[in-house]
Amino acid sequence: PPAGFSEVLADQRRRQSRLIRSAYRCLVAGMAQRDLYSALRASPVGQGLHTWLILSGMKKTRALHERHPEGKVIFGGRRSFLDRAQGRISREEWRAKRLMALYIEGHAKSYGAQGGNHLVTLDFASDRVIYHGPDGRDFPLRLLLSRKSREYRRRLIELQARCETLRDVPFTVTFNEAEIALSWSEPPAPAACGIAGRVLALDLNPARLGW
Repeated sequence: PPAGFSEVLADQRRRQSRLIRSAYRCLVAGMAQRDLYSALRASPVGQGLHTWLILSGMKKTRALHERHPEGKVIFGGRRSFLDRAQGRISREEWRAKRLMALYIEGHAKSYGAQGGNHLVTLDFASDRVIYHGPDGRDFPLRLLLSRKSREYRRRLIELQARCETLRDVPFTVTFNEAEIALSWSEPPAPAACGIAGRVLALDLNPARLGW
């Protein structure tokens, strides 16, 4: 990884993980979705995070709350929680278990040369993505793509081309210290229009056009 990236990633993961845990507690306590952003922005957990990382964390929290509205989620896992309570793992190991991958939600029509994500630029010609980190620092991250995975590489190249032209495919990126994951949904095919059972045939001749 580029110089300084490991430290930046660890810091941003720690901040976003703490924000997600706090946001989940707010939703469980009954806070309205419309009030969540202001509450997080005003609290210490929202400091030091790019606005889009806060919004991405909120999106992940909403999905988590929809699955577990009762508030019984144990961040880090129940087994690790018991191990910590019984002294089988250290405080540092428990904190590492609670650390989530940095989550950057996709968004089409982003500013810049590409659309698709506010904080990540695709550069598959060089087998890399560029993470736009805090304080205006860019971190080019090389992807270890297998030369045999032609279909996957083709899809990635098509994704980048669409992000640079139509700019209508949001892609989501997650980072941890070991891997980078990209996910996106293929754009829906345009709906066919016409009248069922009717066909127009064209006969292309050198001098005339026949219907």
